[in-house]
Amino acid sequence: MENKEQVTALLDYMYKHNRSHEAELVKMAEKLKSLGHEAESAKVSEAQSCFAKGNELLSEALSQLKS
Repeated sequence: MENKEQVTALLDYMYKHNRSHEAELVKMAEKLKSLGHEAESAKVSEAQSCFAKGNELLSEALSQLKS
């Protein structure tokens, strides 16, 4: 990474990639809950919340870089 544009492009890729994982975690939590694994579902939901917070921060950083 040589410059701001390259860093921004990589950060944008990582943000989008993480968003897809976040969506997968929601589905996993729902599936676990439907299978009767409430405690495990809760842990996955908690992890998804952490992903959401991280993605929010990445989004804010990207907005600042692009302005």
